[in-house]
Amino acid sequence: MDTRPDAPDPSEDGEARQEPTEGVGTDWVMEEEGPFFAWLPPEDRLWRHPSEGQSAGPVLELARSRSDARRWADWVRPLRGTWAVALVAGLIGATAATGIGVAGGLWPHQTTVFRSSQPATSSVSLSALGSGSTNWTAIDDSVALSVVTISVDGVSGPEVGSGLVFSQSSNGYTYIVTDRALFARGLAIGYYGQVRVTYATGESAGAQLIGADALSGLAVLKAPSPPSGNTVPASLGSVASLSDADAVLAVGSRAAPSVSPGLVSAQDRTVSLSDGSDMDGLMAVSMTSLSPTAAGGPLLDQFGQVVGLTLSLEPVSQSDQALTFAAPIDEVTRVASAYVNGTPVTHPWIGITDAMDAPSEMAHQMGIFGGVLAGGVASPGPARAAGIRPYDIITSLDGKATSSTGALVAELSECSPGHPVPVTYVHSGHTVRTMVTIGNEPSDS
Repeated sequence: MDTRPDAPDPSEDGEARQEPTEGVGTDWVMEEEGPFFAWLPPEDRLWRHPSEGQSAGPVLELARSRSDARRWADWVRPLRGTWAVALVAGLIGATAATGIGVAGGLWPHQTTVFRSSQPATSSVSLSALGSGSTNWTAIDDSVALSVVTISVDGVSGPEVGSGLVFSQSSNGYTYIVTDRALFARGLAIGYYGQVRVTYATGESAGAQLIGADALSGLAVLKAPSPPSGNTVPASLGSVASLSDADAVLAVGSRAAPSVSPGLVSAQDRTVSLSDGSDMDGLMAVSMTSLSPTAAGGPLLDQFGQVVGLTLSLEPVSQSDQALTFAAPIDEVTRVASAYVNGTPVTHPWIGITDAMDAPSEMAHQMGIFGGVLAGGVASPGPARAAGIRPYDIITSLDGKATSSTGALVAELSECSPGHPVPVTYVHSGHTVRTMVTIGNEPSDS
């Protein structure tokens, strides 16, 4: 019998025996040349070589059903219980080896970690904002020696409020700015009784009212400086640094402690009062109800700078009654300086009311970097004479950019009534450059 591989198989009716296709049923048979473990047959493997999908002929199929099947059974039988374990162990080993390689620096790796997170609360409270972003306690302490208690012996009994140390003279006097409402009743009848100032050190002295301004709602006192010398003028900022929704802190005197955090709601607000008058150019702050004894105290920004002086007002509108109002520190500085120096008090005015920061999207569409959207324009008034109308956007005044309402208020405070200054504004999408003559705010603007 011819045993050559290509010899005819007499049991197959003379058909020539076909040579098995390379890679089909041969590698797992030849242990000395193949892998350590036998390959699984094609029908038991997840992956097959393309050639394995083709029939290898009847002779090979018969060999598989007899000889090869027996060989495969002999190999697989002792491994049936352990192949899954070996596979899992191999995967674990590969994973461990990969970790060791990465840890040992055998090959570089980059890892991106995704973590799901949810806020602890549905919204951020102002108290959380204060404790997480700003040390309001330190800011409160920094202004402690600049806040005083003011008592007025009026005809209807003593009234108590707060005040801010504005300046000190070389001849031993301290000047204090406060809320005019503390003297309103006395001024109305021509008598407000004795005035005393109590400093943060507990020392007190009699004080003299040297000026009260109805348009700004401010009053200025003069009192002997405390013998200890432990009082200092406040560090004054500017509303030019503020934007809507900025966090601020209202601070009252230590005699009647009151500390209230809030958010800036507007920087140029007109308020109608119960006595029939209007006050404009006010800062509006959203906060918890401010204690009456805290009125006249400072309004501080997140850097500890005084940006306003709180006022006690009686608004007609219920929505205004829910807000706290303050005089911008730039106006406070101008009015207090005039009384301290003995010069006339002026109120630079162009006749724009209820101004607000121009929305970012609007400014972007117009190609400008911020501006002030005019709410109302008084008629007659300097702004209307210059061609400015409601909803125009003012971008500069007197050569300085007015990117926010606070910037416009601050710049206007440095102007002098009667002087013309350049102004730039956007009207119906067109930039207009002209002159506006600064006016002096009328008593009922």
